[in-house]
Amino acid sequence: MPRPKRFTINEYLTIERKAETKSEYCDGMILAMAGGLPDHNFIGTNIAAALWHRLRAAASCRVINSDQRVAVAQGEALYYPDVTVVCGDLKMFGRNRDVIANPILVVEVLSRSITGYDRLVKVPQYQRTPSMADILLVSQDKARVEHLTRIGKTGKWKTTTHASISAIVELPSIACSLPLADVYLNIDL
Repeated sequence: MPRPKRFTINEYLTIERKAETKSEYCDGMILAMAGGLPDHNFIGTNIAAALWHRLRAAASCRVINSDQRVAVAQGEALYYPDVTVVCGDLKMFGRNRDVIANPILVVEVLSRSITGYDRLVKVPQYQRTPSMADILLVSQDKARVEHLTRIGKTGKWKTTTHASISAIVELPSIACSLPLADVYLNIDL
């Protein structure tokens, strides 16, 4: 069986910019993205809206939706997180004006078909991104948010699971909190 073709980041970006559908880049591979179910999209929008509402007065942080390409792990991968937060000046990946390189927080809304990939491939790459302080893995089937947070400059990460609609995720890196009631607003669980 022939080996799959490996692409450079520049080859991927050339293809992606002309494509009608989104794909992500990981270690030389181009991976097609499937469209999300309505609850997946509603939850992502709820999170972006809740974070925007809390951060709107803080001129230094911005909330970005799932259309933004983000470079992680020093360019090993380029993903479209469901929600991204950037604080301070935007740092672009190389000379690419459409690839952000300094996320402080990313959110992935999990679905059955991609949970393993998100946990086993994306999370370790997010954790190797120097600017990253928080990763939220959000279930779309039940009230459950896993919060991975970097412990200081150690490179170690701590995971806290919030599994109650009354729970609140504290995000000190961006000086705000995220109630699960806001995450799952108008979602039938």
